Amino acid sequence: MFMAENNSSATAAGCLSNMELQTASDGGYSCGCTADSRSFNNVSSQSQENILAPLPKSPEETGVTLLDTADTPSNWTSYPEDAFTYGEVRFLIAASTPFPLTISIDNTVYAQNARFGTIGDYNFVPDGFHNVTITRASGPRTVLFEKMFPFRAGEKSTMVVMDSETTGLGISQLSDTPCNNLTGNYGCYRVANMSFVGSFYDILLQTGETVFHDVSYNTVTPYKQAQEGSWKFQVAGLSCSDTYREIPVISSGIYRSSCTWSSPVLTISADIAAGKSYTTYLIGNNWSDYSLRAITVED
Repeated sequence: MFMAENNSSATAAGCLSNMELQTASDGGYSCGCTADSRSFNNVSSQSQENILAPLPKSPEETGVTLLDTADTPSNWTSYPEDAFTYGEVRFLIAASTPFPLTISIDNTVYAQNARFGTIGDYNFVPDGFHNVTITRASGPRTVLFEKMFPFRAGEKSTMVVMDSETTGLGISQLSDTPCNNLTGNYGCYRVANMSFVGSFYDILLQTGETVFHDVSYNTVTPYKQAQEGSWKFQVAGLSCSDTYREIPVISSGIYRSSCTWSSPVLTISADIAAGKSYTTYLIGNNWSDYSLRAITVED
């Protein structure tokens, strides 16, 4: 996992585009906070008593073996006998809650003491619809979010826990189905904007060519082929001419840019390996301690 430092507190802006982006789902139940304060401490004592969550069962009680944070899919020692009926899921915390979270699917804990900027490894989840619940990991076990999501056998997904203006917390479910039929020394790369409402960014090479344009909040770009190696991308606002276009492939070739771009608000570093797929998640904001940052992970 690679993390990028914030270069500036400036707000990114960009020009409009008709490029289609995949929009992830969001929703949930109220946790008693307001849209302006984004505080999760305004739940009354009476409300807390009414919405206390039952304690999730431990992995031992459910018969499901969960992984430590140090484990990765590559070193799992055992798979379910009927693994073809399972999907895989991981959780990324992009919400600015001032306290740790516990995330359960049905009655099984999948993330404990999860905080802003943390992402877990993939864990098995049975095919079908399952209830995802988020509670406080400390203090009253207040239910902050609860919603049913579909999980598909053979498919990986990332569940991004986000701030929500209407419900306090929400989840966006992103499919991590990787690229196929890659040529030679190429991998795949995409960017997901999970930072804050109203944000949109342009992702450029250091030489100024546009890789992804107008990446708005709660969207993920399509994958693009990327030549293997170490890459640095700039997150910035953009001013384009009528001949604006995105580069079709991320490579060391020479492209001509028809755009001028402002000082970057963030620099992304990513190591791309041939045959692998990667996503950079933009999370945080430019007005709090939860500063804008990038987390790049293999899918």
